[in-house]
Amino acid sequence: MKYYKSIIFSKTKFEGYFRYKDEFQIYPLKSEYLDRVKKYKHHPIIIEFKIEDSEWMSPKKDFSYLGDIFKKGSHDLLATAMTKLDRLIDLINLFSTNLFFRYKNNDGFWTVPATSDKTDDEINIIEHSDFLYKLFFLKGFNYQCIIDDFNTDITKEFNEIPLVDYNEYFSNDPNYDYNVLDTIKFPSVINYGLEGYFDLNVEEKKIIDTSIKYSNICMKNLELETTIGVLSAFTSIETLMNFYYKDFKPENCKECGQPRYSIAKRYTDFLLNFVGESDDLKKEFKKLYTFRSKIVHTGFSFITENLWHDLEEDKADDETIKKLQIMMVNKRLIINYLSLTKLGKKEKHHVVNTIS
Repeated sequence: MKYYKSIIFSKTKFEGYFRYKDEFQIYPLKSEYLDRVKKYKHHPIIIEFKIEDSEWMSPKKDFSYLGDIFKKGSHDLLATAMTKLDRLIDLINLFSTNLFFRYKNNDGFWTVPATSDKTDDEINIIEHSDFLYKLFFLKGFNYQCIIDDFNTDITKEFNEIPLVDYNEYFSNDPNYDYNVLDTIKFPSVINYGLEGYFDLNVEEKKIIDTSIKYSNICMKNLELETTIGVLSAFTSIETLMNFYYKDFKPENCKECGQPRYSIAKRYTDFLLNFVGESDDLKKEFKKLYTFRSKIVHTGFSFITENLWHDLEEDKADDETIKKLQIMMVNKRLIINYLSLTKLGKKEKHHVVNTIS
């Protein structure tokens, strides 16, 4: 077993710490160098996490020609750590309305080098763009490295991240990074959900990881590529649904040969079991399945994912509500599934709505 330290980012301020048992912890990176940067939109966060021996991986592809860091031993460590890190980022994002992320590629971009320490006069005399790469660097600060143990001093430096009532967190004006001046909070259910996740067996965890991955893709694409994001949410839902019903064998109609228990009904019942149960919700879940089919089978796409469009304001608002509703249903489905595992009620179809 090893412990590893890395850097992730958020668009909204993360001002406390969160630790889940001996699995991982996250807390803000504080540095005098960061204090000199006047404006930035990606807030650096330190993440420390455990790597079990069973999680070790050895990629087949040889990258040693790229340098020492890609030689066999170092490459195995990097591959193992980044694979685990990506799973943890997806897992944190499942519970959060704010997006956590890391820089995954070396692609650069052309930009005007108007750094925060330049005056307006200095910016006005810039004559050309520079090509820059995404890279986080602080003199004397090491990350992407093995550590002896978790940093225990964070409890002296920071307060714990506030936990908000589960229903209120997702229902009462949730902050999907719309207000980056606010601070990040987590829902009260997060510890139940994490305990349920880490208690899963190997087979179930693979399915949950896939479902969570698609949920995260939805979150990342919801604004600029809304249709892809929403389709990812539906894929996430159906990944978990198909696993849950893997042993279900519906009877076929003797006259027409079609299953008596339609996919649409199975979809609706699954959401009623794990998201909420009422006549109004039943109608909404049926509408969601119809909407899902509309995207898949008719080529429907969200008009508001285009920066310029001529959609009336009320219809544009309807699209915004629809995409947020789908993402919220997706998140709550997985969170409830995990939390009910912890509570030992998964087979009873109880809805998690009173956890504090």
